[in-house]
Amino acid sequence: VAGEKLGEPSLIAAAARAADFVLGHMRTGGVLQHSWRAGVAKIPAFCSDYAYLIHGLLALHTATGEARWLDSARELAAEQIERLEDPNGGFYTSAESEDVLFRSKDVFDGALPASNAVATDNLLGLFERTGERGYLDSARRALSAVAALVSQHPEGVKSTAIAARRYWRLSAEAPGDEPVGPSFEDLAAQAERLVQPQFELSEPRVDGWRRFALILTIAPGWHLNANPASAEFLVPTLIEAEGARLQEIVYPGGREVRMAYGDGPLSIYDGTIEISGELIQDAESARLMLTYQACDENRCLPPITRLAVVS
Repeated sequence: VAGEKLGEPSLIAAAARAADFVLGHMRTGGVLQHSWRAGVAKIPAFCSDYAYLIHGLLALHTATGEARWLDSARELAAEQIERLEDPNGGFYTSAESEDVLFRSKDVFDGALPASNAVATDNLLGLFERTGERGYLDSARRALSAVAALVSQHPEGVKSTAIAARRYWRLSAEAPGDEPVGPSFEDLAAQAERLVQPQFELSEPRVDGWRRFALILTIAPGWHLNANPASAEFLVPTLIEAEGARLQEIVYPGGREVRMAYGDGPLSIYDGTIEISGELIQDAESARLMLTYQACDENRCLPPITRLAVVS
């Protein structure tokens, strides 16, 4: 099942047949199995097996309204919690075994969302459908275990950030629950306060183009990623225009430093910097938008795009 809403009857029927097969043939001794071949199911399921199967069952429940899909999702979620949940929050990739020296967790997104993020979202989906507080509590523990990653490396854990926002919405409707760290809105507001922009604009030339300078004053102890950014998971400082065209944009050279994150030196902006260029308005009102990611020595806040100036 690709998503939580299926509107095509043939797709729903195909998904239901696949789910029936897995539930009927891939549970040995009451435990979900990872693989099936030639009539034999083997290898106890991993976190990703539970996460994506439960996600599909919840999608089928949404699409059909049939209680059996929700019942199966709840049964598998209980099994996943019993076999794989870390008491400190989140889910191990596999169960305890003599062959496993170290139990890891899948928390970073790759080609697919991280299995821990999907598992957490499933718990929230189960809470929405049943109202059982245990699901919300388990989701809270999972998010608390990786809360620092959401603020330090938001680009690598986007699916977890989405689950965190869903948790915030649900917890607001469930009195007595405590937030999991600062909300995305709180972090974005902090990032905005850390950078003070000043805009300077010349008189238009004969051809209508005007020189501009955007001067950014960055709070002490914080920096922005230079343009270009020196690592794929970092967001470069960038200006764009709405209702205007830009040309000859000049970003300053960054200062190279070493931080707790990143394999090599990073190129940053700190203190006061100036971005210059030329603009010409295509509309009566033009908006200059600034995108940046504010970081300190140990973490990066979520990247934000804010209005720099209206002319």
